[in-house]
Amino acid sequence: MLRERAKLLTRLHKALDIGLTVAAFAGAYFIKKHLLPAPFAGLSMAPNYHVVLLIIIIAWYLSFSLFDLYAPFRKQRFRQILWNMIKAVSAGMFLLTLIMYVIKLTDV
Repeated sequence: MLRERAKLLTRLHKALDIGLTVAAFAGAYFIKKHLLPAPFAGLSMAPNYHVVLLIIIIAWYLSFSLFDLYAPFRKQRFRQILWNMIKAVSAGMFLLTLIMYVIKLTDV
């Protein structure tokens, strides 16, 4: 029973992380497109931002799972949790940049 509940909570935590990522991306897209002043507003229409969002979701999911960010916090010190988070975000950004370079998304 406890293991089933732990798996369910881990899935919910992953879904919340992905949902927050999508919300942050959509918010940044909306701000850049509609709310910034004239010299800073607007987006180039060359890249498909849905593809960019999909790459971000995949990179974050793989990176967060690889660095075991969903392990129980009671077994870790705060420094270890923070360090794992920094490593996961850095690896995710590297993976995102690498994938965008490989598929030649240069206008982002």
